Amino acid sequence: MSDIPLLTKNMDMTLEFFFSQKTSLFVISDCHYNHFKAQVFHYAPLLTTIDYEAISHIQTWDILRDTYFMLMIPKDQYFEEPLTSMIFNVRHLILKHVRENVIFPTIFEAIQQQPSRAYIAAISITRYLTYWLSDIFKNSSLPNEVLQNEALRNMDIRPLFEEKYSAIEPVPSAITNLQGRMLRKIIQYSNTHEEALTVQLQQALVDARTQWSIFENHHV
Repeated sequence: MSDIPLLTKNMDMTLEFFFSQKTSLFVISDCHYNHFKAQVFHYAPLLTTIDYEAISHIQTWDILRDTYFMLMIPKDQYFEEPLTSMIFNVRHLILKHVRENVIFPTIFEAIQQQPSRAYIAAISITRYLTYWLSDIFKNSSLPNEVLQNEALRNMDIRPLFEEKYSAIEPVPSAITNLQGRMLRKIIQYSNTHEEALTVQLQQALVDARTQWSIFENHHV
């Protein structure tokens, strides 16, 4: 497992770099974001249970943050930011699969809008998504191609879609081409392995329940 840079040295900097509210797919209140930050502080060691290096091309920490919001906030109390969803369309598709999976309502109900449970479950789901995504991109050159793209490596590609760049290139073609190929790969795999994500989410819930029990029984 990989360590999180700056985790113990400067948590505020770590939060802003890895979990910036600006790159979220969802428009949520500062209150909800502050609750999320509090959980990251409180359960910081849990971040090291995610094998970031295995899927470092997939915006792992953005997935974790947005999964927390989906688990913590009822769907009718937040909405998606259309432009951000278009720019980060791979993450948007991944989380759409999670939210529409038959297991998701069970997980949401079990959390009971408790921030600690939502965060622990988001960690667990993100970890099992790494396994699912590793299967999807097994023997594919796409992960390496993404890692070789300097813009995508910088995590926040929103500035490349701003109006001031439109005279040069309306849409960054290299990025959209890579993301388009990744989208097709995910869709193809999902169509031929319909139960694969369900299995991973079921196990994620089992693990989350175990963690809840440990932390709640010890009043952590």
